[in-house]
Amino acid sequence: HGSSHRLMRGSLLSLISSTMMRDHILPKVDHFMRSYLSQWNELENIDIQDKTKHMAFLSSLTQIAGDLKKPLVEEFKNAFFKLVVGTLSVPIDLPGTNYRCGIQARKNIDRLLRELMQERRDSGET
Repeated sequence: HGSSHRLMRGSLLSLISSTMMRDHILPKVDHFMRSYLSQWNELENIDIQDKTKHMAFLSSLTQIAGDLKKPLVEEFKNAFFKLVVGTLSVPIDLPGTNYRCGIQARKNIDRLLRELMQERRDSGET
């Protein structure tokens, strides 16, 4: 696996090089953070833990999938948080358990990503 590992490692490292981070990723993150935080001005009370969890999720999703419509973001968010709870639960695969919900959420995330990729392929978007 040496040569394929070296190729994969080189490809991944090129994606996170300091130049790539400075020129492409950080400006996007900065723009996202400023727009997200500006929405807090309208709120009277802010649950920091909930808001930062939501912000981290949205920031990651935006980096991976780009700008998505709100219903799709909510569907991803719900599935992702179910997956996290399922991952941290006792692995008993019975109906109604957090573990089973996590497995179903993973399948749902996989389906959503496949649909998103197919939609972008069909539209010629990269």
